Amino acid sequence: MYYFAYGSNMLRSRLEKRVGTVDDLGNAMLSGHKIFFNKISSTDGTGKANIISYEEENVMGVVYSLTAEQIDILDKSEGGYNRITILVMLNNNLVEMETYIAKANRINNELLPTKEYRQYLIDGASEHVFPQDYIEMFNTHETSD
Repeated sequence: MYYFAYGSNMLRSRLEKRVGTVDDLGNAMLSGHKIFFNKISSTDGTGKANIISYEEENVMGVVYSLTAEQIDILDKSEGGYNRITILVMLNNNLVEMETYIAKANRINNELLPTKEYRQYLIDGASEHVFPQDYIEMFNTHETSD
């Protein structure tokens, strides 16, 4: 199963701590969406990554191949999110894959991520050699601490 990681799970080591060894299939692009930090954290109430339909915007992410067992583990660890199927551009092909979006009752547009959480996104994007302006978007995003 293909999984599109756009938040802290872009960082391979973070994802592997949760689900075990994964296959990295490379970078991909989700068109017509924008990343926000408006999902209420289950642990500290800060903002976690979420994607929302947004014309003229794109979200970069990393595609991992996961087993059904790994997806089940991830479903349990991604509290406050729903797993959905999306179409993502991978290697110049539209490919169906799974990702997570915040449940409607877990969204608050006034939230900010912690520096630590923001760093996971910066590290994941850097690890996968995202364009510098995309990484800079995370670098300049305000944090709660």
